[in-house]
Amino acid sequence: MGNLIQSLEESQQGYQQHNPNIAMINHTQPSPSSHSWSLSLALLLLPVTTVSVGIISYQYVELRDAWLQQNQGIVEVVEVSAPLVKLSYPNIADLKDSQIEVIAVERLEEPVRSPQQSEQHDFKADVKAPAVTTSNEDDLLDGLDLSGLSPDIAQRLQAAMQSESEQPRTDTSQTIEDQTIELNSTASQWYGKLPALNFQTHVYSSNQDKRWVKVNDIEYQQGDWLADGVELFAIEPQACVIEFEQQRIRVPALYDWQG
Repeated sequence: MGNLIQSLEESQQGYQQHNPNIAMINHTQPSPSSHSWSLSLALLLLPVTTVSVGIISYQYVELRDAWLQQNQGIVEVVEVSAPLVKLSYPNIADLKDSQIEVIAVERLEEPVRSPQQSEQHDFKADVKAPAVTTSNEDDLLDGLDLSGLSPDIAQRLQAAMQSESEQPRTDTSQTIEDQTIELNSTASQWYGKLPALNFQTHVYSSNQDKRWVKVNDIEYQQGDWLADGVELFAIEPQACVIEFEQQRIRVPALYDWQG
């Protein structure tokens, strides 16, 4: 570009040297066509300048790319697989059985009695058991004079008296059984008194420590208090015995008492 401008200036100077009169006239008397000549020259130089700038820009981009390729490292993507670790098989000991002995319990349904059976049951309940001989009566029998009786009869009477005196007294468990009432048969007595008790789970085991029941979403064992004034007295195979207001009540397993 600079060479082109210099060539134009030299040609202009050579032209003025060959035509000094025209140059003097131009300096002394500027013609109106000088302005149009400058415009023509600018229009002539504009494409040349544009092409030169484009060529220079293109060469700059090529030189920059070549320099970057020579001075910038090439990025390579290398895929490396994760190392395979081989572990020894764990040594598992024998597992202990933690299963609790569970006895399946079914709900007890009270049989429906016919009117005739109810009358027979009431009649049997009215029959009194024979009275137990007291110690005073035994003392009277011991003081009897058996000399007036025949030896055979006296021996039989003494054997009967001895066997009767050796008969065991009322069994304690039988006494507890007699003191326990069934909730099914006396439900009307406890409506509004006995709190609501929902027996949801019943687990009975030969080991007393492993017996437990779930009442109102809480697990209990024998001796625990189920509610205010309600104690879990015993857990039986198919029922629970609770104590409420100094009365022992047998509740069937999985029974839902609404209160």
